[in-house]
Amino acid sequence: MPPDLSSSNWKIDRAKDLLNTLDGEVRAWIDSKPYRLETVINPERTRASLVVRNYEAPPIVRWSLMVADIIHNLRCAIDHAFWAVMIDTFPAALPPKTDKLTFPIWDNPPSSHQLRPLKPLGQKLIDAIKAVQLYNNPTTAFPVHELAIIRDIDNGNKHKLLFTLMSSLAIVEVKATGLGKDYKNAPPITELHKGEIKDGVEVIVTTFDVPQPDMKYECAKYVGIIAMQHPIANRLGQDRDDYAALVDALFVQVRQTISEFVVMAA
Repeated sequence: MPPDLSSSNWKIDRAKDLLNTLDGEVRAWIDSKPYRLETVINPERTRASLVVRNYEAPPIVRWSLMVADIIHNLRCAIDHAFWAVMIDTFPAALPPKTDKLTFPIWDNPPSSHQLRPLKPLGQKLIDAIKAVQLYNNPTTAFPVHELAIIRDIDNGNKHKLLFTLMSSLAIVEVKATGLGKDYKNAPPITELHKGEIKDGVEVIVTTFDVPQPDMKYECAKYVGIIAMQHPIANRLGQDRDDYAALVDALFVQVRQTISEFVVMAA
């Protein structure tokens, strides 16, 4: 008979319930239009920007705790599936010294030291574990593999500090009109704010080498998001994604990992 994955599925269902609640709260906050972008042009008419005004901060700590619980439940789902397979493989009794095992998540092929605690499980289960590891299943969707994100954020939230979300802007577009002909020889320099948005923060700044007395500068489009930073972003460049897209991808990865592991271990 196949392993009983009920416990693993309950963990995934719990994570989904939390995500549905979080999605509803985030949508309600965004729909409330909690801030606007105001145009600011300096007296010399050489610098224009969009500034956040009337910012109403979201309950970031509450939402961060919810995401932490979602990720923890997803990590548990993998462990529970691992244990279901172990119990199915050894129905009479687990091998000695395996009662504290958890499913490993390795970035690279494991060392002999890492493999030693798994030896009592036998080569078939070890090969199944290896088959679904990061180094055998590279991803291009994010700068960090989804399983690594689950592992690192869950470990950090348990043993270090809460891994917090932030309100950010995914898209900012401006419409600048009434520019003089000379600006073509001195093209504007535009800089985007990539950090957290708060009241008074300039989210986009455009500067000109020569004054633009007839310039009109306005927001053409902006998209606000609740962003989630990658746990090891500093060495990888791109440092964040919309929490919804990232968490959805984590669900997909967990289900895929469990499914493939169960098949390989059978």
